[in-house]
Amino acid sequence: MKVILLKDVPKVGRKFEVKNVSDGYALNFLFPQKLAEPATPEKVQVLEARKEEEREEENREETRKRGIYARLSEKPLTISAKANEKGSLFQKITEKDVSDAIQKALGETVPPSDIKLAAPVKEVGEHTIQLPAGSFQIVIEPSD
Repeated sequence: MKVILLKDVPKVGRKFEVKNVSDGYALNFLFPQKLAEPATPEKVQVLEARKEEEREEENREETRKRGIYARLSEKPLTISAKANEKGSLFQKITEKDVSDAIQKALGETVPPSDIKLAAPVKEVGEHTIQLPAGSFQIVIEPSD
């Protein structure tokens, strides 16, 4: 029996895939658990349209992110943090802090999961931040 998976099912397939499974497995497990539905031609058409919409949304999001990354690489991003006289920060700068600084500076959201730090920043000065599409500089300045 052909089914459309509504959730990821281990050893069967991923969400929104059309799979051939035994009738008993579909009727006794997948359908009652709301893990799948019968794959009628109409539902397969709707599924293909939904997949296409998701791909277009992913492309728009990727284009938006590339624009943000290009703007970030143009000039260093400045973050103020409390530090002692030697330049050591009282609190380390993490991916979340960099994401918040990007939000303030550009008004755009970059998820902390896209930001890669070799280690949390613990000193004043310039540091390189890795992004999926390249890297950019941040400058940590001591604040009052």
